[in-house]
Amino acid sequence: MPCKDSLLNGLAIINDTELLRLRRYLTGATFEQGLTTGKRIAFDFHMRDFSSDDVELKNIGKGPSPKRKICFPGFRPHIAWDVATGVPITLEFRNGRARATSTIKRFIRELLFHALGDQAVEHVYLDSEYTSEAVWKFIVDAREGLGAELTMCIKQNKKVKAYIDSFLKTNPTWLFYDEDHTYTEQSFEIPIQQTDQILRCVVKRKESTGRLRCFGSTLEGLTSKGILEEYGYRWIIENGIKDLIANYFFDNIPGIDPHRINIHYFVVTLARILYEMLCRDYTEAWNSDKTKKTIGTLRPEFLTGSNAIISRA
Repeated sequence: MPCKDSLLNGLAIINDTELLRLRRYLTGATFEQGLTTGKRIAFDFHMRDFSSDDVELKNIGKGPSPKRKICFPGFRPHIAWDVATGVPITLEFRNGRARATSTIKRFIRELLFHALGDQAVEHVYLDSEYTSEAVWKFIVDAREGLGAELTMCIKQNKKVKAYIDSFLKTNPTWLFYDEDHTYTEQSFEIPIQQTDQILRCVVKRKESTGRLRCFGSTLEGLTSKGILEEYGYRWIIENGIKDLIANYFFDNIPGIDPHRINIHYFVVTLARILYEMLCRDYTEAWNSDKTKKTIGTLRPEFLTGSNAIISRA
């Protein structure tokens, strides 16, 4: 485990106040270097399941596991990702209920407002785990929150189901989306309470099972297909998390101490951003189709010690 590493033990001397200052500095420096824009941001939780080998970690809590489809020992750190540049903005584990509105507000205010400004974010992308309408209000409300546009997959609670059922009774036209899915040509609206904002929504159906998913956006002028395409930008954070797990030891958390876990996440964020800086100057970091190689693909080139020369500018 990383907690046995002397480097991490040394870093653990940093207290919570100093760590928060470092995290804010890193977010601000990344923004100033143009590695992030802070305009379009995707938020997510990452469920870190614990296996039978993680006995001591099982005391940290439980959460809904996408893999096991049950409430399973684990926890879900908050993640903010820049959609425009594909670079992580910040990662953090917080004590308390991960999806609580107060927890999410503190995460945004402490780690984003301070570095980016309270009116910097223009568009937020969420998945269906963000179930609280108070979170939606905080994102779209310019007076008390971000004042940003919102695009999301909407969890079908009782209230949302009532909107969907009412919409389906109008017999909307179903259009081809791909080999497995269709979507409604028409859309419907879900107002965000205590604001003047409206989520314009579309229903997507999996043909083999009949399962329905609801997607919405506050952006005006989008067609039903446009709403689905806009939500598709969230794949940037999904793929980014997979990269962190595979190449940056994201899931190798050091024990159950939240402070040490967040030091680990700070190091992971720093490593990922440093790789982004490398890609700016190292042309071999790019594929022929202009997509970026992962560090896992690039690492062997440096381990051989024969494919790069480092010199002082």
